[in-house]
Amino acid sequence: MLGSIADWLAGTALSHQLQATPWAIPLLQSVHILAIAALMGAAWVVCLQVFGVLERVQPLPEISDRLLPWIHAAVVVLALTGGLLVVAEPKELLFSGVLQMKLLLLIGALAVTSMLHRKIRATAAYGNERTQSFSVLRGIAALSMLLWVTVAVAGRWIAYSDF
Repeated sequence: MLGSIADWLAGTALSHQLQATPWAIPLLQSVHILAIAALMGAAWVVCLQVFGVLERVQPLPEISDRLLPWIHAAVVVLALTGGLLVVAEPKELLFSGVLQMKLLLLIGALAVTSMLHRKIRATAAYGNERTQSFSVLRGIAALSMLLWVTVAVAGRWIAYSDF
């Protein structure tokens, strides 16, 4: 089934156009990398605030709420550019175990980041930012940071792996 999807995508006019345009794939890859940088940057700022590494000028929920739209926008750009990259090279990418691993890690990173933002709002609502729930926030933040790094590494690994 995956083979027939790859064959169909490879035969589309969009795939042919992307392959025929010398700058299309490098441009898509560059925008994709910038989007992951923006997403990771926003997610990491929240995580570093949770750990107290960055000076907090605003309450943590306000920082989280301010950066969440950046994360959402970056996810949209990642989905669009990633989808176009798959259309451009479906036979190489759809069968890539590293891409499949990256997508699973991405789903996990998005879920953990979403959980962190919800937990920040809940913790602030109960006014117990410095209690036991704050240590839970730190654990979630650490997991979020780890997952985003693994997503980025897996993304770069795709180009260098036959797995």
